[in-house]
Amino acid sequence: MMAGDKTVDDLFDYIAGQGFDVGGMDLMGHFFRWAADKQHVKVVLPVRSAESWAKSWQMIEPGLDVLFGRPFSFSSRVRQLEPFVRDCMNVSGVSNSDKSLESLKSVYQKYVEEVKTTIPSDRLLVFDLRDGWEPLCKFLGKPIPDQPFPHIHESKTIRTSMQILNVIANTWPVLVALPPLLIVWCCTRGSRRRKSQGSKVD
Repeated sequence: MMAGDKTVDDLFDYIAGQGFDVGGMDLMGHFFRWAADKQHVKVVLPVRSAESWAKSWQMIEPGLDVLFGRPFSFSSRVRQLEPFVRDCMNVSGVSNSDKSLESLKSVYQKYVEEVKTTIPSDRLLVFDLRDGWEPLCKFLGKPIPDQPFPHIHESKTIRTSMQILNVIANTWPVLVALPPLLIVWCCTRGSRRRKSQGSKVD
């Protein structure tokens, strides 16, 4: 269940009602099962080597514990997101793996095959990002944009994001305490200075 008695299906129904042309997924446990019976929903399944995905997940998963801890958990949006993410991890099988490279590769391969057998082929695009715009635009019935297909150095981006999350998680108590401590220090210093000046006048 999502926050406020909303289910995962409610979330996908809401997203589908916003007029998007396609639902994309990368190990989004519930999504393809929800989409299977929705004749108007197209699904893009990004694929890559199982080893590449497994290595990325090994970098991402520790960051989830950081993201769902303090200070980020002070945000109601983060608290609402956590059960959804954990639920998807359980459904996809990631939570039950031993987190080794071989185990995660097996989870990914099993997931990809399950999506392929669940979603009708006319509504599914098994999409290798290296293929660029053409297969994606053809699948969606859209013109090819007059700009390069975006590419992100995923490992570098993930690593940088994890470092930022860890820095914030490890320093937030100091950052929160610093302003009042500075105020106290300034007041104390100002009081001592006034006393010192008063003593000199006497």
